[in-house]
Amino acid sequence: MKKGCSILFIVFIIILATLGFLVNSFLKSGCGNKKHLEIYSPNKEQKAVVFEYDCGATTDFATHISILDGDEILEKTDSGNLFIADSNHGEANMNGEIIDIKVNWKNNDTLIIDYDKRARIFKNKPSKSGVNIIYKSH
Repeated sequence: MKKGCSILFIVFIIILATLGFLVNSFLKSGCGNKKHLEIYSPNKEQKAVVFEYDCGATTDFATHISILDGDEILEKTDSGNLFIADSNHGEANMNGEIIDIKVNWKNNDTLIIDYDKRARIFKNKPSKSGVNIIYKSH
């Protein structure tokens, strides 16, 4: 009797682990990004990457910006390490599937981000990886 219960318990644990793995894989695969722009610093050592992040039909597209090393590649599941915003339920102007945004390097250590003032901002760090950020809204 004890041996039968032990085997059932082990089978139950294996089934739970398998279901957990499948649910986790499904949730991760539902989100991803699509790169729109790569703007290199004047010395090409760093770049600002503007991309959309989408998690399916029940969420708004989000505009993300990351500062990366010049030779670094944006991974499919990366989120913005510098700036994240969305259209605020359609209030902000869109440029395709990202908010209306302009990104320019002033010099090697200063990046200017100009975005629609109606956007809903979730992240806007003042600096990243030695780069100071100037935010403007229009």
